Amino acid sequence: MREARDWLRRRLDLARVPTPATDDALLITSELITNALLHSPMRDRGGAFFVSAMAFRNCLRVSVRTNGTASTAPHLRLVPAGPDSEHGRGLPIVDALSADWGVESTRRGQAVYFTLEWDPPRPPEPCRRTRDLPHQRPAGTNTWER
Repeated sequence: MREARDWLRRRLDLARVPTPATDDALLITSELITNALLHSPMRDRGGAFFVSAMAFRNCLRVSVRTNGTASTAPHLRLVPAGPDSEHGRGLPIVDALSADWGVESTRRGQAVYFTLEWDPPRPPEPCRRTRDLPHQRPAGTNTWER
């Protein structure tokens, strides 16, 4: 899981995804990888999974896929966790932090995806004039007028 998180962090840094969205993406990705490793049939075959990410100006889409077939599609349910329960909090975290999440079919199996959104970066403030600039110099003169 660490390699996948490190890979994703590098990609998000290169895409200049804001820090809060990067932190949320890493947490959600960890939850989805954990679910894939604990609950998918791939856990019996070495726990292989694939993470993909697409970053845009103000949104991000990440998916976690195992090499399962259509018959091994993940079943997502929000199940309330008891106070002493070790499980049951992951999907509520995914649901609370993401703009959207769900299951999608790909050519190579089922994937669980999520999207994050953030405010687009603000354009830089225009430079303010700190003093009056000279007006246009009249043709044929060597002095500036104010």
